[in-house]
Amino acid sequence: MRKNEIFHLLLIGIVSLGVATAGFFTGKYLTLRNLRKDMKLVYRSWALGDLVPRRSLEILSPAYGDKALFLSKVKEIIWSPKNVPAPFVNNCPAPGPQMNAPINSLQLRSHRELTLPKPPGVYRIFLTGGSVAFGCGALSHGHIISEYLETLLNSSPGRPPETTYEVFTAANPAWASTHERIFIENRLSEWQPDLVISFSGNNDVHWGFYGENVLWFWNYADRYFFSCLTKYFIWGNNHLQDVTVKDPGQVHPELVAARLAKNIRLSAECLKIAGSRYLFVLQPNYWLIRKPFSFIEKSIIPEDREKERYFINCYSKIDQTLKKLPVTDLQYINFTDVFDGIPENETIFIDHYHFVDKGNEIVAKTLFNNIKGIVFVK
Repeated sequence: MRKNEIFHLLLIGIVSLGVATAGFFTGKYLTLRNLRKDMKLVYRSWALGDLVPRRSLEILSPAYGDKALFLSKVKEIIWSPKNVPAPFVNNCPAPGPQMNAPINSLQLRSHRELTLPKPPGVYRIFLTGGSVAFGCGALSHGHIISEYLETLLNSSPGRPPETTYEVFTAANPAWASTHERIFIENRLSEWQPDLVISFSGNNDVHWGFYGENVLWFWNYADRYFFSCLTKYFIWGNNHLQDVTVKDPGQVHPELVAARLAKNIRLSAECLKIAGSRYLFVLQPNYWLIRKPFSFIEKSIIPEDREKERYFINCYSKIDQTLKKLPVTDLQYINFTDVFDGIPENETIFIDHYHFVDKGNEIVAKTLFNNIKGIVFVK
């Protein structure tokens, strides 16, 4: 073979290899770029100002007291924290500062770490739930339910002088009662709780409205992580199978109530073993309260008659069911009347579920009045 033929063959080989290598890295770059772009939609914190139109924020601002302060902070007010995959519950807030929400290493919303074993003289409370318990929409970390409650407990003249009260938020947006129950069983029961308060029920109804079985479903963060896996990580010709099964329509209110009751009973039994009290509080929402709606609420919160009817029916069935639960060491309180007596000109709701700071404060004061007889034991 002549030298020029060998040279041409080598050149063709080198060019072919170069094209293949360039194609591989280009494909890898484009795939990873698209993956990073998709992941940024969920793997980030979202602020109130990112999701609510400016006009609605202007209308809402007087409900926070200082209009200028509120509008200057709307990009810092946490609405949806960055989530990371977590064992058994599938997703939890990512540790670290997230806008105005500090998340500690155990994925609790708190400025401080949990001390184990529990120091002498400490009465430890955990608040579980979804986005309202987490404090979405609060102007600052100090304006969430758990922080208001901790301040009330430690500043009360009825507090035993030798006792310090800790209240940790163990909540995450879109969690249903199943997430709470698993977190109680696997985490909170190990952290020496004296009292666990579930401020819950709303999300079970929310997911039931969309046909989801809260005992076996993906919530928003789960679904997004799963969709990224199926989109970018394929073995052969097989995509990952989705083993969740949705109901063809809305979940029947009796079934919503039964599933919630099951999670409550399992949580209560686990906490009984751990030597902790358990309080389940049925969370209020826009459709269940009797307070006249303010001008602000009527201006920014749209009507949804179908969802309103569903929530009313489900809450009625839940209340009937929980009042009959044969569980010791469980206290149940229906908070749908917590805003009764608030004048019409006072705004409580940002949307159908979430409160402005005043709503968080009212909930905390009502919780305090309901638990002080339990926790102020000398």
